[in-house]
Amino acid sequence: MLYIFYLIKKNCIFAQYIDTVRQKLYMINMKRFLHNIGIVATLVVALFALSSSSCKKKPEPKPSSSITLSISNMTLSATGETSSLTITSSDNWSASGSGVTITPSSGKSGSTKVEITVPANTTGKERTFTVTFKAGSKTATLTIKQPASGGGGTGTIAVNPKEIIIGPEANATGSVDITCSGSWQVKTDNKPDWVTKIEPTSGNGNGKITITTTENTERTSKVWIMSLSSGTNTNSVAISKSAATNHAPSKPTNLAPKGSGAETMPEFSWTGSTDSDGDEVKYTVQVSEDNTTWKSYSAGTATKKLSPDELKSNTTYYYKVVATDGYEGGQTESDVVTFTTGTTKSYYADCEYKIYQEASVSGATPIILIYTGDGYTQDLYKYGGQFDQEIDKGIEALFAIEPYKTYRDYFTVYKIAAYSEEAGMSVKSPEKTVNTRFQCTWEGGNSTGISVNRDRVFEVVSNIPGRSTLDLLTWSPISVQINSNEYAGTCTMWAGFGGFGVFTISCTPSRHRAGSGYGGFENTLRHEFGGHGFGLLADEYVYYNETIPANAKQNRVAWKSYSRIGAYGNITFESDINLCEWAQFVGLPDYVEASISLYPGAVMYSSGVYRSEQISCMVDNRPHFNTQSRWQIYRRIMISAGLTPTLEDFMSRDVEKVQPTSPLTKSPVKMERIPHEPIMYYNGKLMK
Repeated sequence: MLYIFYLIKKNCIFAQYIDTVRQKLYMINMKRFLHNIGIVATLVVALFALSSSSCKKKPEPKPSSSITLSISNMTLSATGETSSLTITSSDNWSASGSGVTITPSSGKSGSTKVEITVPANTTGKERTFTVTFKAGSKTATLTIKQPASGGGGTGTIAVNPKEIIIGPEANATGSVDITCSGSWQVKTDNKPDWVTKIEPTSGNGNGKITITTTENTERTSKVWIMSLSSGTNTNSVAISKSAATNHAPSKPTNLAPKGSGAETMPEFSWTGSTDSDGDEVKYTVQVSEDNTTWKSYSAGTATKKLSPDELKSNTTYYYKVVATDGYEGGQTESDVVTFTTGTTKSYYADCEYKIYQEASVSGATPIILIYTGDGYTQDLYKYGGQFDQEIDKGIEALFAIEPYKTYRDYFTVYKIAAYSEEAGMSVKSPEKTVNTRFQCTWEGGNSTGISVNRDRVFEVVSNIPGRSTLDLLTWSPISVQINSNEYAGTCTMWAGFGGFGVFTISCTPSRHRAGSGYGGFENTLRHEFGGHGFGLLADEYVYYNETIPANAKQNRVAWKSYSRIGAYGNITFESDINLCEWAQFVGLPDYVEASISLYPGAVMYSSGVYRSEQISCMVDNRPHFNTQSRWQIYRRIMISAGLTPTLEDFMSRDVEKVQPTSPLTKSPVKMERIPHEPIMYYNGKLMK
């Protein structure tokens, strides 16, 4: 039998044991079998149980349950209130408590928000509730206190004072008196971290609350609105934590100008302040005629400020500088000084204009040209300074080229200042925003396109006499030179009023390099302002090696009818030279060397449109307009001057009948950037 037990225990196979027993039974007699069967049966059952137990894998012990509450105590209103806590459990959980409502009252493992609601306390005594949370064998207890109603339940509640100012030091306290005819509570769920203690947070009847705070190391104050309630009645107290001590900057000194003889646009200057806290100091200039009413000009961190306004001449002014470090109590004023203006100044005022030259042709109406700038800050408007120099360069560039050179005396030219907050030009891609007066924005990349805010330009130039209305019949072409050195340029044209007038703004950066493929700033201005802006000429270059699309042709055919001189008169869609705009010049002896013909390609397309000569300023910016372009410019000069243009008069004064030698640094077909045609609007609609 021991042998059988050994086999069963070792191999865990009950069937083998049964076979062995059966063989032994056959070998003994039935009598002995019957005698011992009880013993055998008992042994079999015991061995089976033992083998089963030894073959099973014992289960791992189950981890013990855990349960925690976010808070273990709460005080709820005597009038009845709902509050919440968070239970975190490793197992399914349930909650129970007498006299309260628990929502939800059970849940699964994890974190669960539970709301506890107690009814109004009508017992006249403070009472306590206990809520028990259970997860497995673990429990957690929440104790809820509810004050007595005081017999009055909800009552009116008043606070005094309405604002508490607590010092910046650590553990500083403040208190407020509560007057209430019932029970009251403080709302604490929005309490800031710098409020460390509120005692008490509830009460019945009149009482006092003390608020304890941490140290405020910042130099700005902090405010918390503490709310109190008695039933549906509420009130609040502003708890202010004073800022840490801030030391104001020292007083600005050595103010100028001072005394008599100041310019009417003086430059204010002073010795800057020091700040013991190391704060950045900013300044404001204040000017007054009566020492009572002050006009302020922000100077930022600079210790100089040019007056943005022109002051009255021969007038005494009061002047002071205010220094501030940006924190409470951080402001200091200088002593007040006085100065008296004379009659001179060295800077343009904003929107101040000057006449660069006046028309001098007897019997002719002066033709007005307007030059202004974008991206020029006030300090660049010193007489003879950067604005003056770059605008003068642009004016002279136009009158150095025919036919403007010959007809210069027909023009009155204005320069007008337009202050920008920041210097430079905005870029669309990659995006760069510069705060300029006219919001000129270059498209960026390899494009030459520039957009402009027309209304802002009009607002400035309308200060020039006779330019106060937007009349496209008489409006002057405007050149906006941009304080930038990018190679770019675009003319925007607006047509309307029955198609008789065109209003143009030409935008050209003032300093793009002269070594570019298009000859530098002067040549770009001649193309944009002299060609498009005044002459209303079309581009004559080719960029797309394809026939002009139907919609592009349609828009340009329409544009040719605009204005009294015929816009885009230097190109044609006629394939018969005898029907084109320059047929009158074909075969004339004086113009044989100009090789006037039908040259395919203009307005960016290589076919379906023609120009009159092979090369011209409208092809590649070179300082030469072809014969038809000169004729168109001449016609506008005569018509604008109130005179009658004739072919004979034009030819008698046309001094550049052949193409001059003016090589460029690059071939016209190798364009440095994708050129941008004029932007055209008709009755406010963009034409493409």
